[in-house]
Amino acid sequence: MLAAIPELQNQPRLGLSTFVAVWKPAAGVSKPAQFVLCPRADVATLPPRQALPRFDLQRASLGRALCDRRNFAVIRSFSHPCRPDGASASVRARVVRGSVRWSAVLAVVAATGCGVASYQNNSTGVQLFEQGNYDGAARRFQQAIADDPAFADGYYNLASTHHRLWKLRGTPNDAAQAEQLYRLSIDRDAEHREAYRGLATLMNEQGRSQEAFTLIDTWASRSTKPAEARVELAKLYQEYNDYASAQARLREAIEIDPRNARAFAELAQLQERIGDPTQALTNYTRSYDLNRAQPEVEQRIASLRSLQGASIFSPATTPTTRTASTPPALPRY
Repeated sequence: MLAAIPELQNQPRLGLSTFVAVWKPAAGVSKPAQFVLCPRADVATLPPRQALPRFDLQRASLGRALCDRRNFAVIRSFSHPCRPDGASASVRARVVRGSVRWSAVLAVVAATGCGVASYQNNSTGVQLFEQGNYDGAARRFQQAIADDPAFADGYYNLASTHHRLWKLRGTPNDAAQAEQLYRLSIDRDAEHREAYRGLATLMNEQGRSQEAFTLIDTWASRSTKPAEARVELAKLYQEYNDYASAQARLREAIEIDPRNARAFAELAQLQERIGDPTQALTNYTRSYDLNRAQPEVEQRIASLRSLQGASIFSPATTPTTRTASTPPALPRY
């Protein structure tokens, strides 16, 4: 397992025996690829020069899902985004927020046990969901919420489960519960992108397209992360084949946040779809420069270079509009 986490191989004092979990991305599921939990006491023993930067926990669910933020510190964060199926609800196996996606985070947690039951029930629920045991998954997510009523991801996961059941069974009660739970997730985290997306998808599937657009538009107008909201609005436009509006929203997102790797990737995907592979390659490359933990983007770059000629798109002649070096990669959808 440690081979998948090279950042930790030279940190012998981290006490990894406490808890190690490695998640594999799956189609239609937004969740962290991997994360590590270990005692904070071990971090305190690290020499100052070896200490890794803290992650801003204000935007994460970890503090609510596990225990008081004074009991833990995030020592490193990185991402492995997974793209959920845009036509169906997805379940998020997260302990933290930060997307996915889809957020893979390295955390150091005190061994207090607070909130561990919520995490365990949520994790088990995701596994049951992936196995197609939706009723069992729903029970686990309900228990995760009971263990931690502030756990926005628990509400989102339960909403996604009822959403899936509604599509399978056509039972109106499942659709109603899914909508209520998506809204409860948003109530607990006003920036829960997946909950907005799930609710908008549900509305679309029910023929309530205007409500879906109003939902995302309202979020975009008041969001503290307006770039993310515009990316979601662009995806909604694409569902109606309004590619011009989708492209405009993505460019707005990039103008607001020039380091938004996801916006560049979505714009590249759209450009590839409408037959502009040259510009798509440029924007895939920009996205990858901003976040190297994007295997799908890396694959698209390789494919386009192969199709169009690697010599034309070699590093020496990559467009000069590429932005930014590679920061510590951190996930989302």
